[in-house]
Amino acid sequence: MPAFSLSVLLWHYAIFFGWSSMIAVAMASYARTRFRACLKAPFSHATSGSDLWEEMFMFWNMSGLAMAGFSILCSGVWLAM
Repeated sequence: MPAFSLSVLLWHYAIFFGWSSMIAVAMASYARTRFRACLKAPFSHATSGSDLWEEMFMFWNMSGLAMAGFSILCSGVWLAM
C-alpha cells in the first residue's frame, strides 16, 4: 500500500504550490520596485540593469501565476474526488 493516497498527495501539492506562488509574487513585487527605481535614476553603468529587473519581474510574475493556477487545479481535483 502506498504511503500517500492520491487525494492526500493532491492536497499536499495544492498547499505547496499555493505557498510557492505567494513567494514568487513577493519576489515579483521586489523586482518591480527595483525596476521602477532604475527608471527614475539617471542613466549610468551602475543603473543600466533596468532590463534585468524587468525580465526578473516578468519571470517571477508568470511563475507565481502558473503556481497559483496549478494549486487551484490540484485543489479542484481534490474536491472532485
